[in-house]
Amino acid sequence: MTQHLDPLFNPRRIAFIGGRNLTPALRYHRDLGFSGETWVVNPKYDEIEGFACVDGVQSLPAAPDLAFVAIRREAAIDAIAALREAGCRAVVCNAAGFAETGDDGHDLQRRLIAAAGGMALLGPNAVGLVNYVDPMAAMMDQFGVHQVQHGVAIVSQGGGLLCDAVFSDRSLPITHMVGCGNQAVTGVEACVDYLLEDPRVRAVGLSFEGLYDIAGLRRAAIKALTLGKPIVAIKFGKTEAGAQAAASHTASMTGLGAAWEALLDRLGIISANSESEFFETMKLIASGQMPAGRRALVTCVSGVLGVILADHLSAAGFALPQPSEARTERLRGLLPNIATPCNPQATMISISRERSEALSAFLSARMSERTENVGTTPR
Repeated sequence: MTQHLDPLFNPRRIAFIGGRNLTPALRYHRDLGFSGETWVVNPKYDEIEGFACVDGVQSLPAAPDLAFVAIRREAAIDAIAALREAGCRAVVCNAAGFAETGDDGHDLQRRLIAAAGGMALLGPNAVGLVNYVDPMAAMMDQFGVHQVQHGVAIVSQGGGLLCDAVFSDRSLPITHMVGCGNQAVTGVEACVDYLLEDPRVRAVGLSFEGLYDIAGLRRAAIKALTLGKPIVAIKFGKTEAGAQAAASHTASMTGLGAAWEALLDRLGIISANSESEFFETMKLIASGQMPAGRRALVTCVSGVLGVILADHLSAAGFALPQPSEARTERLRGLLPNIATPCNPQATMISISRERSEALSAFLSARMSERTENVGTTPR
């Protein structure tokens, strides 16, 4: 059901439609190393950022798989209709000023949907998407150039969270990033469903203000559970003030936070309450070290850090079992004299490198046994 998204995520021919405002998008597209054909549509310029221009959609040498449209909203509708007639298969509509602006915008968005026909379409008001495993960028910004073999994909209704994902220096391996905007045609649910099928994607992060296809989300959730690839979600606009802001941001209708939390829980989707929790949960999944149970061993260099982690873990429903008598004796020989064997285990800053390595080896060996604790927290 998601095969029609192939040209959106894996195009071989891309057309960019716009003016000098395309400079950052074209520069990023080039820097990322797209190996297919790239065309630019603009009747006023011979070239933009080193890419030769043609004067209109009708002058393209072939039908593009994907078009990135960044012109004023009325002209964008006409261009998308022309692209559909030319055989284009997918569009990113960067143009804004549609349903998020009110009544007139709703009328324009209905015209946009009609113009798109059967094409996949991100937007309007969409920042675009990036594929880091098969390098391709149709994105109105610079989100860094890197390539990974596997990791997590992030599907977001807005573009701001994508900036945080790549610039927050969290060492999170990202395979794809998608900014869906108003979701007039292609919603976040369809993108999540599609990305789950990629063997290089180990989990999908979902950031949204509103959803329009709950049945589609349910199908994606079932697929995620079947494949063993978690979906981690963060819902914005849970409060009245947040919901009002969402309406003017991406034209999203939002509801009570508790209802959304209940829905995500029912579908087996991991719910995050903050951006930090969202990113760190995905990083834990990408590392392949997700806890297999609810018993945890905490190690840290400071007693107070252990107390803090114990509070967080306990609140989340984890147990911190204490070491047996035999293990306590073994730990006494590995820890500095001022450290007390316990869980959380504070090693103290004064621990020598040799003791630290021996302690790590001991704890790792114990953790690998079926009869011992099966969950760890990052140091």
